[in-house]
Amino acid sequence: MLRALWDALWAGAARRTLTAAHEARWLNLCGFLLRPGFGHEMDAWRVKQLGGPLAAGLAFPRAVQNRAEWWNLWKRVAGGLERGPQLRLHGEVAPWIVPRLAKKTKVKVAGSARPGTQEIREMWQAIGACERIDARLKQELGDVAIDDVVRGKAAPQQLWALARLGAREPLYGPLNCVVAAEAVAGWIERLLAVAVWPQPELLAFALVQIARVVDDRERDLDESLRDRLADRLAQLPGSGRSQVLLHEAVALDRAETGRLFDESLPVGLRVRE
Repeated sequence: MLRALWDALWAGAARRTLTAAHEARWLNLCGFLLRPGFGHEMDAWRVKQLGGPLAAGLAFPRAVQNRAEWWNLWKRVAGGLERGPQLRLHGEVAPWIVPRLAKKTKVKVAGSARPGTQEIREMWQAIGACERIDARLKQELGDVAIDDVVRGKAAPQQLWALARLGAREPLYGPLNCVVAAEAVAGWIERLLAVAVWPQPELLAFALVQIARVVDDRERDLDESLRDRLADRLAQLPGSGRSQVLLHEAVALDRAETGRLFDESLPVGLRVRE
């Protein structure tokens, strides 16, 4: 039903530019109806269609709501984007969130100028959902997020992105794009050295995703490090599930999967590991 509604929405795509309100609602509905960008016949074609009219950016780039909906759309359908479009998205986002690139950028975002603080947080989620970008790019983004956590300046959206960027088991991406276990181990060592965790519940969820057992010697972290992390997490409420995921290769439940997508999946769609 969702995809049939999208087909009807797409038929009237040209009218999305009538007003800023039209565009904002069109972007929102596109993401809702196409989430998570895969899982149904013709989804690859549907997501690819978005590349045409949106290539030039927003029709109303100064509308704050439209800019928010722009990034939310890409976060929602990222799973349907091929590697090339995901890398192009990284090229738009990285100059605004990776410090070493900040002074070099001449990139305009969504057809307009410098993004605000809230928009940058939404960028984190959009790029965090891109599992087909290179492992080295994910590692660089993760390094930035860890730096912000250590300084107590990480936003909730960054912690969500960290869970996706460093995940041992991607939701849809290829295994050759998974960040190396050694790099993730370094992240965890840095966080274990922080006496008081900011936003402990959100950080704990991210840590479990980047450290959970997947029964793959190349991706699994050292058992002693996982034990130390489990001991730290045991101090938090509701830590029973984290203990299981850090010591046993079990599948995520539907609630955990929904949390990683940042919303519920369409009824009838199940992501298989």
